Amino acid sequence: MAIKDYYKILELSPSATITEVKKNFRRLALRYHPDTNQGNRYAEAWYREIQEAYETLTDTNLREAYLQERWLMKSQGRSFVTTMAITPTFVLHQANELLKEVKNMDHFRMSQVALQRQILMVLEDEKLDLLSSFNDKDINREIGGLILSCMFPLEHVLTKPIIQQLNKLATYDPVLQHQVKSYYKKSSRQYRWNKYQDLLIFLMTILLCGAIYFLSRKN
Repeated sequence: MAIKDYYKILELSPSATITEVKKNFRRLALRYHPDTNQGNRYAEAWYREIQEAYETLTDTNLREAYLQERWLMKSQGRSFVTTMAITPTFVLHQANELLKEVKNMDHFRMSQVALQRQILMVLEDEKLDLLSSFNDKDINREIGGLILSCMFPLEHVLTKPIIQQLNKLATYDPVLQHQVKSYYKKSSRQYRWNKYQDLLIFLMTILLCGAIYFLSRKN
């Protein structure tokens, strides 16, 4: 599993000393601390990242375990996880990346349940709470639109829990509510059509055969 590059988060090289770690933490903490950025949730999110890096690199046991994991990861050619605090921008990034992945999937062989799970991970309650606290309607609408686009390979029954999460995201946004409602109505109509399509074709075939038989009898 990829790990965070705590040295990069603290704007340091991997050879940095404990003294340098503490010095850079103080500098960055002053910039991003919630007390000096009241109401700025982006700064709060970055402060949590900085604090996590500091606590790991200044604790002897945590640092030793981290350095061992870091060495193992690099020896295996794996990359650090993208350093990005959990913010609306991060969730938007996840939705964008998921849509790219969906577009490249083989929709005939893919696991629909796995895709449903991936989508729901983007719309976890914790992330929805975060999006609600930021209340950035433009980003929320963009995320909602991307998720709706990701759902097109799914059978209707698998979309229901996703729609529930999207409705939570759209709680205070009538525009997004309308988009979600319209998508679900269209999906429901298609589902009903697919469900009864074979039966309708069968009945029409019977009627057509009956009409042909009746006309041939008259002639």
